[in-house]
Amino acid sequence: MAKLGLLFIVIFCIVQITIAARLRRDTVEDGVATIKQTITDTFTKENVDGSFAFVRRDAPAAPAEENNFFKNLLDIGGKIQEAFVETQQGVLKSLGFQSNEEVVQTIQKNTNQYVERLRSVQGVISEEVQKHSDIFEPIVKDLNVKLAETTANLSEQNPELVQKAKEYQQQVQSNLQSLVAEAQKTVEKLKEDTRVPTEELQKALKTLYDSTFETLTKTANELKTKQ
Repeated sequence: MAKLGLLFIVIFCIVQITIAARLRRDTVEDGVATIKQTITDTFTKENVDGSFAFVRRDAPAAPAEENNFFKNLLDIGGKIQEAFVETQQGVLKSLGFQSNEEVVQTIQKNTNQYVERLRSVQGVISEEVQKHSDIFEPIVKDLNVKLAETTANLSEQNPELVQKAKEYQQQVQSNLQSLVAEAQKTVEKLKEDTRVPTEELQKALKTLYDSTFETLTKTANELKTKQ
């Protein structure tokens, strides 16, 4: 009987150990499966893509409006260079169909209108410099000087020069080219500066570029219609 009792106890212990081992293995397997599923859910394609998209959104980038402003001026600058050539050729061609006086009057009329717009641009730039002298004064100082010089030169009525259309146009164009070159230097300075120009200063610079292009184009077109 004692041996049977002892045998029963041994069998009972073996059974309990086997059950316990199976339970631990099942528990571990369940735990591993849970971890695998969690990892899978966390690193789905959508989550990964969303994470990288978040990083891209946070990356520093230049404001779109600022980029468009400088790009627009660059585009207009290219058109101005083409307009210089077209206007010069227009004057030479028109002298074969019109009198010297007629050609001069066309150039002079549009140039006088241009001078008035330049004075307006200079006034706006001067006001912005006064408001933000520490920022813009060093940047637009040379442009302001060139604006004053250009308006003075174009306003002069040289009797001898005005009598010769070709020479008169060359003098006007030389002043415009010099002004545009200085304006381009100012734009480059603004691009290098981390501070965005004020809205009024942007408008003034764009008006300068637009007015130059429009004056040249208008003069060339008016000369063509009279040929």
